[in-house]
Amino acid sequence: MGNGFRYGVRYLAWSGFLGALGIGALVALAPAWRPHATVGIGVLFSHVVVMLYTGVLLRQLHGTKAELERLATCDMLTGLPNRRFLMERMARLVAARVRRQWACLYLDLDGFKAVNDRLGHEVSDQLLGAVARTLRGCTRDSDLVARLGGDEFTVVLDRPVSLDEARRLADRIIAAIEAIEAVDGHPVSVSASIGVSFAPTDSSGRPALPDELLKVADEAMYAAKRSGKGCHRFVVLTAAGIDAPRSRPARSASSSTPSPAAPPEAIAGTSPDSSARPTAATR
Repeated sequence: MGNGFRYGVRYLAWSGFLGALGIGALVALAPAWRPHATVGIGVLFSHVVVMLYTGVLLRQLHGTKAELERLATCDMLTGLPNRRFLMERMARLVAARVRRQWACLYLDLDGFKAVNDRLGHEVSDQLLGAVARTLRGCTRDSDLVARLGGDEFTVVLDRPVSLDEARRLADRIIAAIEAIEAVDGHPVSVSASIGVSFAPTDSSGRPALPDELLKVADEAMYAAKRSGKGCHRFVVLTAAGIDAPRSRPARSASSSTPSPAAPPEAIAGTSPDSSARPTAATR
């Protein structure tokens, strides 16, 4: 029975069946048990009842465990994975034997505080849910969308074909979020600033850690905000360091004038032989 809790309901069922079979054979075939057949049948019945009850408890235990694991890795407001799940997923990607090309998009909503101050927490929570659904609609099933907290989200783009694909996704996300015009009948106006850390497959040396990738994407996101909001900035992680190319603002079709482009920023990277974390520096 104890091994049933360790190995699951299937193991418990098989062990219970074999136990019942053994007790039944003993009662029916052992000469010493024939005068005590009634007691033997009672023992057999008790064994079956205990196995069935234990199986029910075991299913409930496994269900409760799965629910606790889901609660520990899920954002209750949006239903998206939370930071803990994100970091575990990124750690697996970084530790993979085959170096994979991937991108981490870090986005922050522009105008969310105004919505929260004007319409209250209930409407702003519904807005976050709408943004979560929008992000899911813009990404593939293989990509990971997570909420970091507040109005910050991240998208881990698994195996993008190129930097241009990540840029097109960032443009699509910004346009889709700007298209959210009302929540629960209340007009809203929000956009997104996105920072992207891109890790190509030709990287060599020590791979960047999940915390480093998020930090670099976070810094690029703030650079996008300084560029006028509603745009994106990209940072490419290479073996020689971290290169931050200039990224054009991504504006919606309704925007008539683009935001002024901020001067290009370089983020000093980690060399293959160094273990220092990336830090921001302005050229």
